[in-house]
Amino acid sequence: MRSICIAIIMIGSAIISYAQEESPELDIFEESIDSSLTDSLKSDIYIFTKSSSQGLQLRWAPSNADIWLKGNKYGYNIDKILMDSTVSEVFLPFESGNFKPWPLEEWEDIVSDSTPYTAAAAMTIYGNKDKSPNSNFFQADQELNNNFGFALLSADLDKNAARASGLYAIDKDLKMDEYAIYRIYMKDELNNPLSDTSYILINYEDPVPFIAPEIAAVKESEKLVTIEWNNSSESTIFTGFYVERSADNGNSYVRLNERPLLDISTNLMKGNFISHTDSLEQNYQPFLYRIVGLDAFGDESLPSEVVEAMGRDRTPPNAPVDFIIEETGDNHFELSWSYTDENKEITGFNIYKSIDNEENFKLVANNLPSSERKYIEESPDPILTNYYFVTAIDTAGNEAASTVNFGITTDLIAPQAPANLRYSIDTLGRLLLEWDEPSDQDIRGYRVYSSNSINSDFAVEPGDNIKQNYFVSKLNLKTLTEDIYYFVQCIDLSYNISQNSEILKVKKPDLIAPSQSIFVDYEVSEEGIYFEWVKSTSDDVERVELHRKSSEGTWNIVDYFDQDTRSYLDKNVTEGEYYEYALHTIDDDGNLTIGEKKLNLEALKSYFLKDIPVLSASSEDNGILLTIQYPNAENFEFTILRAKEDGTLTTYKKLSQSTSFTDTNIQKRTKYHYSVRATAEDGRDSRLSEIVIIKK
Repeated sequence: MRSICIAIIMIGSAIISYAQEESPELDIFEESIDSSLTDSLKSDIYIFTKSSSQGLQLRWAPSNADIWLKGNKYGYNIDKILMDSTVSEVFLPFESGNFKPWPLEEWEDIVSDSTPYTAAAAMTIYGNKDKSPNSNFFQADQELNNNFGFALLSADLDKNAARASGLYAIDKDLKMDEYAIYRIYMKDELNNPLSDTSYILINYEDPVPFIAPEIAAVKESEKLVTIEWNNSSESTIFTGFYVERSADNGNSYVRLNERPLLDISTNLMKGNFISHTDSLEQNYQPFLYRIVGLDAFGDESLPSEVVEAMGRDRTPPNAPVDFIIEETGDNHFELSWSYTDENKEITGFNIYKSIDNEENFKLVANNLPSSERKYIEESPDPILTNYYFVTAIDTAGNEAASTVNFGITTDLIAPQAPANLRYSIDTLGRLLLEWDEPSDQDIRGYRVYSSNSINSDFAVEPGDNIKQNYFVSKLNLKTLTEDIYYFVQCIDLSYNISQNSEILKVKKPDLIAPSQSIFVDYEVSEEGIYFEWVKSTSDDVERVELHRKSSEGTWNIVDYFDQDTRSYLDKNVTEGEYYEYALHTIDDDGNLTIGEKKLNLEALKSYFLKDIPVLSASSEDNGILLTIQYPNAENFEFTILRAKEDGTLTTYKKLSQSTSFTDTNIQKRTKYHYSVRATAEDGRDSRLSEIVIIKK
């Protein structure tokens, strides 16, 4: 027997999925066929059909590599019931009843240089199965899954590959408009079942044209045309595609790809479109393009609708330089630039503008004449920074941008005066003065003035300008005056000063509750929720209480602190739970102040599980016994890692609902290293346990 030389072109990893049309519900076999008819997509073997002029085509596919190996060894059993007026309830073998891969010598007639997919299918089944002595479990599993994927892909792209792989048959006896039920399953030599049983009900009907793919977009670039199309129609999932091009107005087409283009989307990387880029010798020579699809039976679809495209000039011109912005006397900006380009003709310039940041630029001047080198901006923002750039536009619409420059107008208008001054004060003279911010957007800060008499001079409170719209101070209550007076000024970014606010009279208190403790910072981390607060300004505070309420609970005291404590870490939180926190300030007379500013926070759901497994090992007669200690272990999966002597830890065994494992695959007088990690149902892992070293 001459040997078969097979060359496999690596085309990338592809996940091939099959969709089965839902069977119509017919009362006549409700009793004879159970709900398995509608559960085929959950079975070990998927089966699907297609009407053709030669008969009803049947294709099936194993759901995983293990089922594929069993099918290669034992074959696929197919039975059939013809649904006539008598409604027979006996399944009879279809044709031989068993379909399995051809013997290797029978493949020779269908394997050639022009049939790469039959060659690839033969290699996956009969290729060299010897494992490298250095291969590990992961490499062997990866190789098996690669062979499985190539086998299904080859069957999809070549009907002969499917037939020779034991994955295709055609029923030529089924008559037009007849119904039949097929079932497919596997059994070993002793007639023991090896898989689930899949059913499909089908009505053989007139073949319909294979619906064409739909071109979604065409992109014309520099000597390049990119065609994008949907990877499926409403009723068909395509396996591969051919892209065809015509240079003679559609009289003839040539295929741009020798082998079908494949949809390489996976469970981790989903895509709605497939694309192909055609390299061209020159721009502006129009071509017609169309797409032809392949289905899971290796049949070609009708061509898609034709689109016309060509390469286009996408090379931008030179960018403008020496871009300058100067303010004119009427609060306008004059924008000027220089420009030379001997290689490209331009049609003009565009001006783009953004306010307060170098993002979200908008077009403010469109297609200024190519001879222009200046532009007057009549409406710059009078408060915020104005950013600009200018672009040159060539005859193909390509733009080249200058560097970004900015301008700020001169502001001579004073802001509005602060309004609605109000205050609160405690028994120790701690004063909180507040006011409403003016509507001006360019506020730099505030100045606060005070006087013990409304008829005396006011003095500015010492310190820098206040950034916030409140002022905190401690008043001396041991004075003869009972009142103190305040007003506030506002300062803008150009140092214009507003008029004075209204004068506010503050009455010094006799007895009031302590001032509140105010949250000023917090941090949510894996350790818990950390708080910092400004302690009460009252000197007679006896304690500060931190109160907490969960989303469904009631208020409870978390802890209490003395006056000098200003931070706390709440470790007793549940991951992902929402909590509301409040500070209660209590003085030595029992007066209570509840902080007005509460915090609503969510406890962090850590990347790693908090608990780390504890692993112990002991030598037994039949191996090494590993025991895992972990809270609520029944809710977790455990992965044991092992290294021999000074090797690297690698994944060795996964345990589900078990906390012990005996490693019998050991060698005497050999030192082993073990570690374990836990995995929760939500996919999070714990950190690795401490390494346990044991010598057998």
